[in-house]
This record gives sequence, C-alpha cells and structure tokens, in this order.
Amino acid sequence: MLLLVLDIETTGFSRRRHEITVIGTVVYDTAARAERAHRCFNVFCAEQTRSLEAVAAMKRDVAALLDRCDAVAAYNGAQFDLPWIRQWLQSPARRAALDPRPVAPAALDPRAPLRWAHKTRDFCALAQSCTGRAPSLEAACALNGIPAAKSACGAQAVAWAAARAWPQLEAYCMQDVRALLRLTLHALAHGLTCSNVAAHDARHASDTVCVQLRPDLSAATMTTANFVLDLSGPARSPARPRQRARI
Repeated sequence: MLLLVLDIETTGFSRRRHEITVIGTVVYDTAARAERAHRCFNVFCAEQTRSLEAVAAMKRDVAALLDRCDAVAAYNGAQFDLPWIRQWLQSPARRAALDPRPVAPAALDPRAPLRWAHKTRDFCALAQSCTGRAPSLEAACALNGIPAAKSACGAQAVAWAAARAWPQLEAYCMQDVRALLRLTLHALAHGLTCSNVAAHDARHASDTVCVQLRPDLSAATMTTANFVLDLSGPARSPARPRQRARI
C-alpha cells in the first residue's frame, strides 16, 4: 500500500481570510517498508513569486499525490488539512506576481475530493469518536510511546510565515509529517491507543481505548481497558481488556 502522510501550515484558522503556507508530504510504501518520496510544497511562496503556470503545476502535483496513493494519513485532516487543500486546488491563483494575466484555475475533477475523503485516515477524529477527546499529535505520540520532538508550536509557525522564515517553517511542518508517519506505522503494527484523559492531565489514565486497524488503516476492533500511563516513559500495555466492540 502506498501511504501519503501530509500536514499543512496556514496563516490563520479562517479559510475565508487566511491561506495555506506549506504542505509537507511523505510517500511511504508499507509493503516494502520504505519511504518513496518526500516534499514540502511552499504554496505561499509560489503564489507570491512564481508564474500562474508554475502554481497550476504545483496544484497538479499535489492532486496527483492524493490520487496515486492508496491511503492518506492527516492528523485532524478531515476537519482541517483536506478542506484547506481542496479549497486551494479548486481556487484560482491569488497573486502570482510575476505573471499578472488572468487565468482560470487548474482543472480538477470535482469528484476527486470525495475519493480522497474515503481513503483519508484521521487519527485525531478516530480518537475523538472513541473517547470524546481530540488529543494533539504530540499527546497521541506520547501515549503510544512514539518520539515526536517539535521545534515550535502552531503560533510560532504563523509567526515564521509572517516573517517569511521559510526554512524554519518547512522544517517544522516536516517534523509533524514524520511524527505522524511514525504514529501511523505504530498503529498498523500494534493498534492505536487513545486515552479519555489527556497525557498532561494525570499520571493515571483510566478507560483507555486501543483501536486495532486493518491493513488499509481503517478501524477494525476497539478494546477498552484500565490503563496506567507513566509520564516518565512509554505507555504500558493494559493488563486485561474489559470490553470489546466492533466499530
């Protein structure tokens, strides 16, 4: 299976007033257990300084990645990343300062976003549906014993975009992409652990849910168990399951 892991950064949270700055991507072959490609698309810089044809080519490249891969992993992607990307792909170039000619947006099959939606795997949404909470990527990684070092936070990413500090912003975005890739591979091998209590709230978290996944990353079974979270190290496995349900 070809897995596309992606993350975006934006200038704010409103799709009407703000815009995408960068899209970080990694393509991973789960059968070969190898990374096939990685790229951070600087959308903001392309819209500002490149030709309309170059912006259209970037849109086609992003759409081709989404079409070509069998599954798409994006943390909070259903509510955030994919709607932003879909809007960008279907909208005309906003600036393209070096090419002021009016040009229609790149052609995009209007059914494509629906195809991408069904193959998008959003662990944030999955955790929320199982526990009622939407943990951060960093918290989800910590709960599953996955290293997820971050050089900054979302507010700093917005500040970097305002300062045109592209190397720092692109590196930060790719940190999240690679953290999500590690979490996804862990979930494929061991299932995804989701806690009803955020990792920073308490030393002992009860009613933790472990979701077992199918090879295509869709949820298969859910186990609820008493669970002890040791903040000084990786999470320990539950001693005995209390409830199993089909989801």
